Amino acid sequence: LACSRNIPAVRLLAEVGGPVVLKDRLNALGLSTVSAAPDYYGLGMAIGNPEVRLLELANAYACLARLGEYLPYRLTRSLDSIPPRGDPVCDATAAYLIADILNDDDARSYAFGFNSPLEFGFPVACKTGTSSDFRDNWAFGYTPEFTVGVWVGNFDGKPMESVSGISGAGPVLHDLFVHLKRRFGTSWYSQPEEIVSLP
Repeated sequence: LACSRNIPAVRLLAEVGGPVVLKDRLNALGLSTVSAAPDYYGLGMAIGNPEVRLLELANAYACLARLGEYLPYRLTRSLDSIPPRGDPVCDATAAYLIADILNDDDARSYAFGFNSPLEFGFPVACKTGTSSDFRDNWAFGYTPEFTVGVWVGNFDGKPMESVSGISGAGPVLHDLFVHLKRRFGTSWYSQPEEIVSLP
C-alpha cells in the first residue's frame, strides 16, 4: 500500500469480493462519479480507474482521518467550527492501520526512496496516484486535524511528460502540511488497545 504496488491491490480486491464491494464502499463515501456497473470498472477499481472529483476523494480520505466516520463535505471559511460526529462506515482499528501504513517512510522508501516529498518530519498519512498516461496525478494526506488533496494536470486533459504523483502533486502536499503544522499544529492517533506491535 505504501509503495503503490498494483498487483497486491488487485489481488486483494479479488479476494474480498471484487469490484461490487469497492463500488458500494466508494458510493457510501460520497463518490458520485463512480456510477457505472461494477463490471465496467472491473478489478482495476483497486488501482483507481474510475474518474472521481478531487473534493469527493479528499472527503473519503477525511473519513479515514476520522477513523472511519463519514461526514458529507461542507464548504466553510472557519477552522474553529467543530464538525458533528459522523456515521461509521469502516472499522476504526482498520482505519488506524491504514493511517499507520501510509505514515511509514521506511515502508514507502522502496518505491520512492528516502527524502521524498512524502517525508515530513512529523506524522502524516499520505498516498499518491498517477494515471497511466500521466494525464492526472494526485497526492492526499491527513492527520487527525487536516485532510489535504492535490491534483496536478493540464486543464485541457493533455498528458504531462512523465510527471507522477510523487514529483507533481507530492511537493505541493508537502508544502501545505509543513505550513499547517507550523501555523496550527498537528497530532497523531493513539494506537488502539487491540493492536499488538511486534519487531
